[in-house]
Amino acid sequence: MLEYVYARRWAVKGPRVVLVRMLTRAILCYLAFAAIMLVVFLTGDASFRHFVSSLLLFVPGHSHADLFKCYALLIPVAFLLMWVRFRLAWKWQVSLVLLLIAMAELAQFFTYTLPFPFQHAGSLFLGLKDNFGPSIIHSIILIMFGGLVANYASAGGTIRQRNILVGVGVVSFGAIAIEIGQAGLYPFLAGVARYAGYRAHNSYIYFAYGILTFILYWGISWLAASRLKSSIKEKITYYGGNTFIIFFYGNVVILLTPAVNHDILPVAFAWAITAVLSLGSVNAFEWAERRFAFIPAFNRLLEVALHKSLEGSQAVLYRAGIRKRPTTALQVKAAQQVEKPEKVLVS
Repeated sequence: MLEYVYARRWAVKGPRVVLVRMLTRAILCYLAFAAIMLVVFLTGDASFRHFVSSLLLFVPGHSHADLFKCYALLIPVAFLLMWVRFRLAWKWQVSLVLLLIAMAELAQFFTYTLPFPFQHAGSLFLGLKDNFGPSIIHSIILIMFGGLVANYASAGGTIRQRNILVGVGVVSFGAIAIEIGQAGLYPFLAGVARYAGYRAHNSYIYFAYGILTFILYWGISWLAASRLKSSIKEKITYYGGNTFIIFFYGNVVILLTPAVNHDILPVAFAWAITAVLSLGSVNAFEWAERRFAFIPAFNRLLEVALHKSLEGSQAVLYRAGIRKRPTTALQVKAAQQVEKPEKVLVS
């Protein structure tokens, strides 16, 4: 829901503020990926060579870490899509997405194998050789749908937007129904649950399932929100707004937890402990942020460094005559706009 969070901020404070925020988040995602890979290395599940190679995107990382790597790469792509829609028009955004997906699909027909340093990057960005998914390009489908939902929710919704959402939902439902009819219910569920199923092959069934389940959870959340007490909704919002911390520390907890015989510790009890520790990490991080000044200072330093980098890039463009300097007071204010930093590692 990147667009839901940043679209209004874009309209009020301009693209530069949004760019800094999104780049900050992308860098934090990569640092989370690197930190989890370090845990994988220290626990003996990866060699030092694999650890370094994964940070350079030469090889896949680990199932508990690759999610953050994908987020780190998807967030700049999401900014590009937002820029195209706000500066040009939604039809150009759709055209760009269709072009990128068409390029990714055409790339599957080439028999040429990329050299080692770029093999994983090819799979990561284009889904080549069906060994990593969802690829960055194919994941744009979900980003586009999320942007459509965010636009509908934040703008109050129009009949046209509602019809588009309903149409996408109907198509997704139809695709899944056909797949279940051809493959059977159990193989379909197995394909969704297993990484090597629909996801690793960038199957459009995977994205149809993602869209349909999102619509389902969205509806359930809307119904629940209208019936729950304010205190309960505040708790859900508190933890739901800190999913980054939960995912990060939850994965670290899982990696550091030794394997236990199921006869000694039931699986349900193990999951309960993991859930408590993961949710508790949100409270622990909030306490640490108040206790240790270097945590918010790091986030602030990162944003200031990005602002300075953008200022330097703009100065080069001004001197080269590629970009005109802001002339009106409003343009100058927008170019100098700086926001207060958000929490570190918070979604």
